[in-house]
Amino acid sequence: MSKVKTIKATGADGQVNTLDVILRKAKSGSMVFFPGDISTGREEMKADEEAKEWLEWSTEGIGQLLARRFQCLNIILVRPARMRQGHSCFDHFLTTN
Repeated sequence: MSKVKTIKATGADGQVNTLDVILRKAKSGSMVFFPGDISTGREEMKADEEAKEWLEWSTEGIGQLLARRFQCLNIILVRPARMRQGHSCFDHFLTTN
């Protein structure tokens, strides 16, 4: 099983992005993935009554799934900036309501 590391990266206009990454020693490229709907970090999902039944679809879980399928790629998952009514909002990339 690949190790998922959570990091903070400052992007455009000083906005902070939380990323879950799996970095490979021998790689042929990188995959950047924006998970949808209820997916965010495992701890955030455990604390949410509606989301906790879907823990396998946390960003860490999705990272593991992608790492098994794409073994020669770095995997980078961008966590949503916030959750609203069970949906991921990526305000740090585009304006949402």
